[in-house]
Amino acid sequence: MSVNKIILVGRLGADPESRYAPTGMQIANFSLATNEKRKNEKHTEWFKIIAFDKLASTVVALLKKGGLTYVEGRVQSRKYTDKAGIERTITEVIANGIQILEPREQENQEPLQESQDLDDGLPF
Repeated sequence: MSVNKIILVGRLGADPESRYAPTGMQIANFSLATNEKRKNEKHTEWFKIIAFDKLASTVVALLKKGGLTYVEGRVQSRKYTDKAGIERTITEVIANGIQILEPREQENQEPLQESQDLDDGLPF
């Protein structure tokens, strides 16, 4: 038996980007930063997250840069050839579940106190 499951809680590095596959399926991707303390220093790890179909639609509609988000999925590596002809490997998280942990702030409203308390010094 084998298991490929990852759970992440972090903040979006940018608003999600969306595109459509030739089949018409929506694909959304975004970066997620997680923080941890190591010997009194903060270490930030970045993950590339991909969501498909209905989950992709939800991601694009609801997630915004800086939002605290829970992501559950599986890790996938794939190879591709870049424009210079060099073969590269990329590791991504294929999301199968996402939860917003902070309410999205509305324009022209004061920020929620909880949002301010959750700020953990990410680089954005």
